[in-house]
Amino acid sequence: MLDFGAMAMLNPDPLPLAMDEAGVIRIGGTRVSLDSLLASYLQGASEDKLATGFPDLDLHEIHATIAYYHRHQAEIEEYLSSRRRAAEAIEAKIRDEFPAAYRRSGASR
Repeated sequence: MLDFGAMAMLNPDPLPLAMDEAGVIRIGGTRVSLDSLLASYLQGASEDKLATGFPDLDLHEIHATIAYYHRHQAEIEEYLSSRRRAAEAIEAKIRDEFPAAYRRSGASR
């Protein structure tokens, strides 16, 4: 029989997400960004495949992050969009300031 009194004493696990000083959301105290994990997940990678691809993360951190994404999809999509816009602005600045190096890098393809 289930002891619901004992269950009341359970402590929830904290969310394994934290924003670093550069404004990047990292997972589980690692350098793995939310952007990286979700890019793989949204391309169809399973949680087990993510665990293999991101060995610094525990499976429970991956599950918690994906669950958070599904519960807060609009906010996470806005965060990801702002990160894409920032990256595009940096790329445009590099392209404008260093056009020859930009062409040589192959980034213009």
